[in-house]
Amino acid sequence: MSRLLVVVATVAACGCSSPATAPAPVARVEIVAGDFQFGVPGYVLGDSVAVRVIDGSGAPVPGALITWIAENRDAAISPATSVTGPDGIARAAWRLGRDDGEQRVRATFSNLPGVRFTANSRTGDVLEAGGSTNHQCGRFLDDVVRCWRSPDGGPAAAVALDTDLRFSTIAYAAGAWCGGTRDGAIACFDDADLTPGGNFRPDAAPVRVVATGVPLLLKLVGTGRIEEPRAWCGIAIDSKVLCWGDNRSGQLGDGTIGGVRNAPVEVVGPLRALSIAVTPGAACAVDLDSRAWCWGSVADGVVDAAADSPVPVPVPGPTTRLMVQIAADGSGSVCGFDAVLQVSCWGSGRNGGRGRGGVGSSPTPVLIEGTDFFTSISATSNCFLAVTVDRGLVVWGGLTGTSFTERPASVLSGYVFADVLPGGGEGAVCLRAFPVGTRCVDRIGLARALEVPPQAQLIHGVPKP
Repeated sequence: MSRLLVVVATVAACGCSSPATAPAPVARVEIVAGDFQFGVPGYVLGDSVAVRVIDGSGAPVPGALITWIAENRDAAISPATSVTGPDGIARAAWRLGRDDGEQRVRATFSNLPGVRFTANSRTGDVLEAGGSTNHQCGRFLDDVVRCWRSPDGGPAAAVALDTDLRFSTIAYAAGAWCGGTRDGAIACFDDADLTPGGNFRPDAAPVRVVATGVPLLLKLVGTGRIEEPRAWCGIAIDSKVLCWGDNRSGQLGDGTIGGVRNAPVEVVGPLRALSIAVTPGAACAVDLDSRAWCWGSVADGVVDAAADSPVPVPVPGPTTRLMVQIAADGSGSVCGFDAVLQVSCWGSGRNGGRGRGGVGSSPTPVLIEGTDFFTSISATSNCFLAVTVDRGLVVWGGLTGTSFTERPASVLSGYVFADVLPGGGEGAVCLRAFPVGTRCVDRIGLARALEVPPQAQLIHGVPKP
């Protein structure tokens, strides 16, 4: 008998068998699905995130407990832990946090190196926006206020305020933001508080409620100077006009002159408004019949009266010139476009704010120069901006240090715009780009745009997802 047969016979006789192969140890956790998604802050991503646990031979490991960790503010992952199935895969739903930009989730198992998912968070449409040349803030489609820096060298990363308040409108004036909330309050925060210790942290800015029990505000504008009382006026849901703040010239329109009102007061009379504007010492509104009214100081020629008026008085001019929308700068000029889409201005005319040379201070509206027709108008503290029917941008007034004075001029001709966003600004204003997105420009950029390529002048764009 050969040696081989002896070995086989011996094994058979003792009933022994060859030892089973031991399971290969778990080797790694790997991403299966859900990485590199795009979504809107505060919403669950369309696809779940999924990982697979495999052993050293590449076979799936069932029953492995995966721990999910969302790394961004107010983000959530559900469930927080999950167990791999027969295919070695575990899944979870990822709700993005409240901020724009890159967001991340980690998945870990035991002491193995974890994996990280990345998503790009982009807010929806910006409804109101503006601010200073350093920071802008906006109210977004979800009624959350988010702020961003400029310039940032790329798409803006909008960071939400750390508040559960939802805003119905916001406006900027002289270093401060105020807004009406959905629950009938007025809440404010300061531009300086967006950068505590020199770091851009809107989530650390304190938001203070300054008044409660206020009718829901749908529009808001403000004016003033830093470290002085500001004046604010808003349009409530029933079209009444409410104002608060500085009343030294009767600009709050409540029938009194002097003092400061910490809570909104109703402008006297039967005024119901479509559009409002405030300028230092005075305020104006367009009523539901498209007639313009102003009240407050007569010093700049905004109000057609012999003395400061604490009640609205009509703006003179042809009854056929019915206003649609108005805006005011920081030097006592008011402009608005009418039913035939032409822009007229009145007031001080300082810094070219009336858009026409040689007219001087007057409460009577006069057409600006040029032949454009307009669909939207707004202003910074420095100048006026209006979007034309062919979606171009025209500016006038306030661009000091350039050869450009009061004559309206087209700028940023390489871009098209849907409208100028409300919100106010001191040196910066934001526009809704066409067909999507938001772009913010500053006064220096507008001035330089007269002589250099327009693409160099945009502070940044806030893209729509």
